[in-house]
Amino acid sequence: MAVSVTQRRARDTRTTLLEAARDVFSEVGYTEANVADVVARAGSSVGSMYHHFGGKADLYLALYDEHQSRQEARADAAVRQSRANGEQDALVLFIAGSRAFLRGCWEERDLARLFLEGDGPPGFDQVSRKRFREWVKRAGGHRCCGSRVERGDLIDSRHKTL
Repeated sequence: MAVSVTQRRARDTRTTLLEAARDVFSEVGYTEANVADVVARAGSSVGSMYHHFGGKADLYLALYDEHQSRQEARADAAVRQSRANGEQDALVLFIAGSRAFLRGCWEERDLARLFLEGDGPPGFDQVSRKRFREWVKRAGGHRCCGSRVERGDLIDSRHKTL
């Protein structure tokens, strides 16, 4: 399906605003950042920012959601590739996914640091914990190691309990 010019412009504006927010939030933190700096960095307008995002908090949460989606995709792809290569050991699959996730943290360390520093909008820590739990249940707990990860009793004869 072809994307209309209007849809492409809207997507490009949203992407530009997110890139600018990433830069501004990474430089000064969430609390010290302001919408005017993000908009100026993006070369956009305040109205355009509010069209795409409800405010600074929504911009931050969208940045987090996109980052976490990339992280989840990296880990899922690593587990799928390991399985395609014939790996069946749950611990090895878990480690493959973890390595990919950590590699993503390193590659996007500005965002990893931003989201771990605790300087986000009110309630962000609950949002991030909830998203992580949902992902573990959806991806890690089922695709990689079954329900043993969810229960916390992944045991391998060569390793201690994780």
